[in-house]
Amino acid sequence: MSAWKAGKMLWFDSVAGEGLVIDDFGKTHYVHEAAIEKSKKTKNNSSQPTIADNSKVKFTLYSNGYLSQVDRIKPV
Repeated sequence: MSAWKAGKMLWFDSVAGEGLVIDDFGKTHYVHEAAIEKSKKTKNNSSQPTIADNSKVKFTLYSNGYLSQVDRIKPV
């Protein structure tokens, strides 16, 4: 499993279920809504997870030699 990296959510489109995160080194990575870890303390049972634009996040990357994308992500 890869280590957690720090970064910022550039944008997230909750309708499309995808967005981009930028790491502390300036590299951008694709995010799919399936990678968003759900908080245990939710006020509603929203079926579409989302992270606010420009919010600080922690994430891990998945890479298979052909592509690299966010595997897991959560707000800080």
